[in-house]
Amino acid sequence: MPMSARSQFRLQRSAACGVSAMGKPTVYADTLARAAVAIGGESRLAAALRVPVADLRQWLRGEVYPATEVYQKALDLLIGTGGH
Repeated sequence: MPMSARSQFRLQRSAACGVSAMGKPTVYADTLARAAVAIGGESRLAAALRVPVADLRQWLRGEVYPATEVYQKALDLLIGTGGH
């Protein structure tokens, strides 16, 4: 399912600013936001990471941190897509 223009803008803005949607700067939120943009959206990233979309959105907002394994997989995806 294609990502809406609004969702893409929000992810790109978060990635460019290095802050989560809640305004909490985290390296995790930044990496996940850039990976979501690179892979085509939150749903696709959640599927690639094998996590629920709701969990991914919490991480993107900076509410909680992802597990180290999930973060490392997001980094691998980002590097693999050339989005780093």
